Amino acid sequence: MMPIHKAIGVLLLPIVVLISDHALAENQDCVKSFELVKSQGNDDFIALPHTGIELNSMHDTHQICYRGEDVTRWAAGAGMDVTSGVNGVFKNGSVAFVTAHQRLKNGKDYSAGGYRSALILLRADERTQHLTRVVLMTQQPDADPRKSIDDFHITGYDTFNKIVYFQTPAWATSDAIYSFPLTQAIQGEKPKLKYLGPGNIDTVMNDLGFSDSSKYIGNLLVSRHEPVPGGRVNEVMYLEDADGKQICRVDTTKLYRLKPDCI
Repeated sequence: MMPIHKAIGVLLLPIVVLISDHALAENQDCVKSFELVKSQGNDDFIALPHTGIELNSMHDTHQICYRGEDVTRWAAGAGMDVTSGVNGVFKNGSVAFVTAHQRLKNGKDYSAGGYRSALILLRADERTQHLTRVVLMTQQPDADPRKSIDDFHITGYDTFNKIVYFQTPAWATSDAIYSFPLTQAIQGEKPKLKYLGPGNIDTVMNDLGFSDSSKYIGNLLVSRHEPVPGGRVNEVMYLEDADGKQICRVDTTKLYRLKPDCI
């Protein structure tokens, strides 16, 4: 269910600035991480070291640190592994959304389905600094791929519209894309999901400081596989709005993540 991966080249520097210096690491020393965020006045920062170095995988993570302690196992839940997360962009990092799924054994593969998964809210109490954990949703199997949620994987956050995006396995060549607004979920309420369609999120267009891209803020770049004559399948990139409505097909031969060119 992993999203497509494309090299980002010159986009790496803006990403590092966006998600902070201590975020890009497979594993981190939680004590050193806490010393860093404490020096910046963010004692309650929930640190998620991101394992993805590309723009469309920047929410991949397998570790959670809080106030110098590794709280990954507690946050994921018994027999579960953390798979993705988003933080640092709301409540000064004292709130995070993370996803987790069941740790499979005996050589089983996730493609077979039938395992436990969860969307989880982590929140630091402003008064006591105690970290709380709320399971917002678990898997919801359905015969209709457009309604079935077998797993959760956060693939984007829209800072302008305050929307979190995630994907779940659905078809052989693509995931199903969903979104939910931050407002209710950040209070621990079950999020109101919106189904956007099939595909894989490549980029959520946020403000990276480039004037040419400002008019695209809040839109999505979504990759889809489409059949072509001869029985082949092509990967096509679309620019879409926050409701999943297609705006245009995008030329990917240029720096399309900065300034999408419609074709």
